[in-house]
Amino acid sequence: MIAIFPEIIACVAAGDLEELAVLVRRYFGGKQTFAPKPDVADLLKRAGIQIDRLPHDAHASLLAKDGGGKFRIVALIGSDETTADGQTERFLLAHLFGHFLLDVQPLIARGDWQVSGYREGQCPLQRYVAGASVPAVDALAAKELRADQFAAALMLPKALVKRAFAKLQDVDKAAAFFGVGRGLMMRRLGDLGLVMATPGNFLDAEQSLGMMTQRAPDAQAEPPRLATPTDAAMPRSYAASSYGSTARTTRHAEAASESVSSPAPKVTKKAKEAPLMAKAEPTPGPVLAPAPAQAKSPSAADGLKGMDRLRELARKLDKAGKRP
Repeated sequence: MIAIFPEIIACVAAGDLEELAVLVRRYFGGKQTFAPKPDVADLLKRAGIQIDRLPHDAHASLLAKDGGGKFRIVALIGSDETTADGQTERFLLAHLFGHFLLDVQPLIARGDWQVSGYREGQCPLQRYVAGASVPAVDALAAKELRADQFAAALMLPKALVKRAFAKLQDVDKAAAFFGVGRGLMMRRLGDLGLVMATPGNFLDAEQSLGMMTQRAPDAQAEPPRLATPTDAAMPRSYAASSYGSTARTTRHAEAASESVSSPAPKVTKKAKEAPLMAKAEPTPGPVLAPAPAQAKSPSAADGLKGMDRLRELARKLDKAGKRP
């Protein structure tokens, strides 16, 4: 006979799997309500679920049938699911129990269930320990993972695991206390936040340990700038490659500033109407020897002395030309 408890129905509707596992132990556990190694098969039988072990191609199946208002729920277990410690079979039965409580019993309570079931093509224990994820669009796979989480909560209750691990402080000892393997114990401890989950890379590990924190940018910090060849800390290779572009950029900037600061001269009406004048041909004059190249650019004083010498030379040539 299937017993339906309103408190369990309300807990399923709220989606609290941890509380649901506690209620199941309380209603169907009897003396083993707080036992670290509960008999999961006995919990199913107390809930009215029949267990049959038959050889078939799936890991397990849950069948539910409404025969004129009398429901019959059967959990079929494959003959190869039993291990030395019984962990795989216990988790599998707890997983099927989760399907009944989460997916079948609410429909029975509403009167919508007729005949259907769930067929397990993958080992739930291996899937849970591996930490499988589900795409957002795959509703059936999401139900499978939800049943996995309930099975873990039923076999390893949250409060009991925290109390035992706080006292034992060792994963292997905690696994032996609950009669499960190390992999299942590690995954459950990770879900409860008692141990750090296995990181995918070093960055995840540092973030999990709190070694890396994201710092907000400093508002008073110096804004980034392009390095110039005058920077003492700049590598020589970068200075050699960026010098030409930096010099060209500087010249263009100076030319642009000069063109903006000095306005163009105005053109008068008289200048516009004046006829174009032919270019005057230069009159021949004495050929002067070019001045020797200076190593340094001449200063203003040197320029004045040069002009005086040219004027003096011109006067001497003029006097020489007037002689008879």
